[in-house]
Formats: sequence, C-alpha cells, structure tokens
Amino acid sequence: MKADASNGYEGLDSGKKAVPRKGGWFRMISILMFLSLAAAYLLYAGGCSSLYYYPDSVRYQDPRVNGFEYESGFLEVEKGQKVHYWYFPSRGGPAKAVVLHFHGNAQNISSHYSLSSWMANYGYDVMIFDYRGYGQSDGKPDPESTYLDGLAALKEASRRAESMDVPIIVFAQSLGGAVALRAIVDFPDKQRVALLVADSTFASYRGIVERKARRILFSPLSVIVSCFFSNAKSPEHVLSNIAPIPVLVMHSRTDGVVEYVNGEEVFSGLKDPRHFYEIPYGGHLGWSSGGSSGVDRDLLEIMKLAVDVYGTGENPFASP
Repeated sequence: MKADASNGYEGLDSGKKAVPRKGGWFRMISILMFLSLAAAYLLYAGGCSSLYYYPDSVRYQDPRVNGFEYESGFLEVEKGQKVHYWYFPSRGGPAKAVVLHFHGNAQNISSHYSLSSWMANYGYDVMIFDYRGYGQSDGKPDPESTYLDGLAALKEASRRAESMDVPIIVFAQSLGGAVALRAIVDFPDKQRVALLVADSTFASYRGIVERKARRILFSPLSVIVSCFFSNAKSPEHVLSNIAPIPVLVMHSRTDGVVEYVNGEEVFSGLKDPRHFYEIPYGGHLGWSSGGSSGVDRDLLEIMKLAVDVYGTGENPFASP
C-alpha cells in the first residue's frame, strides 16, 4: 500500500510505525477544534439549555395525595413575570423556622417538593418555588433570572418568617445550590438566616459545563467549550462573603451527576462557620426517606442546633 499524502501519515507501506506527516496533527487538531466550537455555538445559540436547564410543566404529583396541605401562589420577580411557589405549613405546632427550598435541575416543584415537604412534619414551614421557565413560572431560565428569582423567594420567606418571629433555613440542592449561594450574598436580610444547606451543588456554572464536556471531549477542548457559557452569577468568587451565615455542605462520593469534587470546591471557598457532611449513600439527591433515613435525622439535628443558637453568634457546628 502506497502512502497517500492526503491522509496526513507516511510509512504505511514500509512496516514502520505510522507517523504524522508535517501538518497532519495541525489539520487533525483544527478539525477537532472546529467541531468543538461548532457544538459550543449550537449550545450557546440554543440558550445553553442542554447543559444548564431541563424544565417542564408536567404535574408529576399532587402533595394532597400524600397528605400535605399547601398554599399555591405566585411572586412577581420582574414587571410582567412571576414565579410559582408552594407553601407547606408546619404540621407540628407553631413553626420553628421557614425552610426555603431551592430545588435542583429538571422538571419542576411537583417532582422536587417531596425532598423538603417532610420537614413540615417536624415543625417547619416549607416553601419551594420554581425558577423562570419551570412549571407554571413565566419566562425562561438563565443564570441572571434564576438569581433574581432566588432573591424574590428569599424576600418572601423572610417576610413570612418575620411575621412569626422565626428564622429562615435555606435548603439548596444541586443547581439550586449555585443559585442560593450567589443570591444569599446580595440578600439584604441576611440576619434572618439561621442556616444554609448546600446539598450536592457546585460553585461555577462554567466549571460544571467544562466537567460535563470533558466526558466527550479531551481537556483543552472542553475548556474552550465552557468559555461559551456565562459565569457572571456563579458563586465561586463570593463564597467567602456568605459568612457569618452558617453553611452546611453535603455531598456524596457516589454522586455521578455533580461530582464530589464540586462539593469540596464549595466548602474550600467558604469561611467559618461551615461544616462538611459526607453523604454515605444515595448518589445524587437520593439520600432522603421523608424523615426516616440516617441522613434525614442528622440534618434535622443540625437544623435544630442552628435554630437553637440563632441570634446568639454561636457556631451550630461546634462540638458540645
């Protein structure tokens, strides 16, 4: 077989190891870069939804079927746009705190509410809301709009908590963790927050895209692809400004959606008071059993401690 100069290799008929002709590697790399940039452009032009957001408006469950009464309402976030929320009152007497749930990616509150509504059985009011584009909420999601949605939800939770003279606990999962960690920095009523739970989340939108892209592209090109995505409302550069709000970071080593290293990065960017809780099972957001799992009980204990020391300046994570 004769060497074909057009294939970029030589030595094919000599029995020697094929080596690229001069310019062969350059052409190959150029083609790979072109394909990667083309893919990035298509993702960018499509609003990045294939890597960031997976909303829908399907009603997956009605909480009343599971015995939960709730209030359904809307919050105005910008002129002409509203986001939808559900509010579950405490079923164990007066509320100890208002838990505000920033849910994870995909679907809407009707598929996520069960991850927090069980807390109402333990004396907490629980509020969960949909970002723009999810469920019955108006608009489309992007880092800027979800950040504004988070601020609006924090304001409403604070209003309700103040009326009962109780604090807020922010319970933020996966995508919702990135939203909450950024929004809380600009929330004017921080003193109302007794605890922020950052469960299975990440610090950088661009970073999570780069890690996902790395699964199908080699590292330099995955970095190039990630550069097409906005990082403007990522919390990575402001995590240290969350203090003195206590932050509990939760993550599982078996999380295949948001890898464990993301939780480590969030924790390293925070200042005390902070605590890292390694989830021993469950993968991504699969640890809860409605209050009966070991992780549920541990979380309830930390929540109780945070409420007990709220307003005293004490660290809820300090050893007794």
